[in-house]
Amino acid sequence: MVADLTRTDSTPRVAIEVTPRWRARMRLRGEDWSTAALKARVLGRRVRATGWLLFDRPNEDASQHTAVDPSLNARTTAWSFIRVTGIEVVEEP
Repeated sequence: MVADLTRTDSTPRVAIEVTPRWRARMRLRGEDWSTAALKARVLGRRVRATGWLLFDRPNEDASQHTAVDPSLNARTTAWSFIRVTGIEVVEEP
């Protein structure tokens, strides 16, 4: 998914990346993890993602904490969930 670079609020944002292998695996389980389906399901909602948490050095300049140009902040932190294995929408309290 592509982050919305036009956001100016302070909502915490973290990037999550879904690999083609996991999209295929979820398709075999009957779940649609295509970009369009995930956008429709999670965009603008709080989610819980399961996967590998890694520092995303190639994209650290797009993070609020490490950005060279704050106007490019696509997320709060340079940490990313890489190879996501689970995504669930979390209901707001």
